[in-house]
Amino acid sequence: IIFVLWLRALDAEAEAVQRAKELQRVADFQSGQLASVNPMEMGATMRSMVLDRSKTVWERSGVTPELLDVEISELNELLSKADFTGIARDVLDNQIFESALKEIDEFQDQPLVQAKLLQTTASTLRDLGLLDSALKPQKEALAIRRQYLGNNHKDTLESINDLGALFHTRGEFKDAELFWQEAFNGRSKVLGNDDKDTLATANNLGLLLRDLGRFSEAEKLMRETLDSYRRTLGNDHIATLSAIHNLCMTLQSQGKHSEVEPFAREALDGFRRTLGPHHLSTLAATNNFSNLLRSIGKYKESLRYAREALVGFRVTLGDDHLNTLICMNAVGNSLVEQEEYEEAKKLLQEALSRCENSLGPEHPNTLRTLSSIAFLFSREKNYAEASNTYRKMLEVQSRIYKEDDPRLLFTQNGLAATLRDLGKYDEAELMMRKVLSVRRRVFGNQDVSTLISIGNLGGLCFNLGKYDEAETLLREAIKGNRDLLGSQHPDTLTVITNLGYLLKHVGKYSEAKIFLTEAVEGYRFVFSNKHPEVLRIEKTLAELDDTIRAERGLQEREGF
Repeated sequence: IIFVLWLRALDAEAEAVQRAKELQRVADFQSGQLASVNPMEMGATMRSMVLDRSKTVWERSGVTPELLDVEISELNELLSKADFTGIARDVLDNQIFESALKEIDEFQDQPLVQAKLLQTTASTLRDLGLLDSALKPQKEALAIRRQYLGNNHKDTLESINDLGALFHTRGEFKDAELFWQEAFNGRSKVLGNDDKDTLATANNLGLLLRDLGRFSEAEKLMRETLDSYRRTLGNDHIATLSAIHNLCMTLQSQGKHSEVEPFAREALDGFRRTLGPHHLSTLAATNNFSNLLRSIGKYKESLRYAREALVGFRVTLGDDHLNTLICMNAVGNSLVEQEEYEEAKKLLQEALSRCENSLGPEHPNTLRTLSSIAFLFSREKNYAEASNTYRKMLEVQSRIYKEDDPRLLFTQNGLAATLRDLGKYDEAELMMRKVLSVRRRVFGNQDVSTLISIGNLGGLCFNLGKYDEAETLLREAIKGNRDLLGSQHPDTLTVITNLGYLLKHVGKYSEAKIFLTEAVEGYRFVFSNKHPEVLRIEKTLAELDDTIRAERGLQEREGF
């Protein structure tokens, strides 16, 4: 009897192990299949299907073409207020993952199997943007592995790293740093500094430090990570090229443009050699290189690379793919910088139409394209249309974002600047103060966006004749930008220039000359001797010299 019971126990255990393996295979299969699902695109497809099938029903019912257009227009307006991306995520969550998690609960007597299943599910939920649903299984997977494997087992370190990734995706950067730092320390100790998992965590931690505005720390870690990739994988490995790209973005954030360009060219050339000119990673690197060139004032070269990337994306992915639409937006911005307004307007309007039809009015790229159109109107000095475009964006963003969302604040800041240009100073001031207040509270004073708001409000106070407050704000912006970005970052140079003009206006000529001289030397170093800002400041400095000489001459005559 005991032998029979023992055999039954073995059979039960074997059956449980087999069932766990089968469930893991199902989980792995679901993970692989769902990894390619994009809830935004899925939601846009659902929206298009509702419109198409409604149109078919109306056509079959004999509705006249005129009435059909009205019905479709009204339905389209109604659907524009629905969050189809959220609906798509809810369908995935409710129909697939809830039942999967219930099945996983049955493996409490096999905790390590349960932890593996929880980890697979949590990672998939994170990748799909189901961040709230991912948190519980991710924490449970980590807790089980800590208990049964210890803190330094490779599986535990995997869960620690992935919990950091989840917090980062949720925007909870302090918690992300805590777990990524623990994962990095543990992987360095257990796996070694050159292990691929250690380097992946180091790369993540570097990106996080950049997001936190701790650029010096980020740069140091990214350079160390890049050196390890070069040593272990070679210069043309995809991981090495991606690490070069990440370092480029960090250097660019600090205004180190002279250092960025060689790295960016190396990354692009490497992608071309390794993957070919038409691979998606190469096209993305081409587009990113175009953005870099535009940021350092090389507009003609930037436009050439942007056009190259756009042609590649159109051929490879089609006109309506998200990457194509993003690149279309980049080409439009480059055309604006070149003052090719008509071609820019045509391309951006095409991009907007395709975004609205394929992605919907609430998609981030639809709103990003609207922002580019508003920028185009501002550059054309068509401030009324720029204002209308920003207000259209805010109508959508206010519905889907919280009041402290960076994207909403960016649009409010753009509208405030346009209101200033329209001469509506009171309304502009009210909005700028509101944006600055939220940014100080949410992001702190040493945040790039906060410093932009401080500088913008300082400039507006200058326009309003509030010179004391303007000077206080501009000096705060200069100090913050120097500490965070360095003295030669374009944002720093902008506020230095504005303070110089303010000091000149209030008669502090000698101090004005000091700031404007620093600004023009910075612009020469970062851009070129013929940059428009260089020429403008040089003219102002010549006027200042004349004023200072005249003032000294008057003092000498009065003294004589």
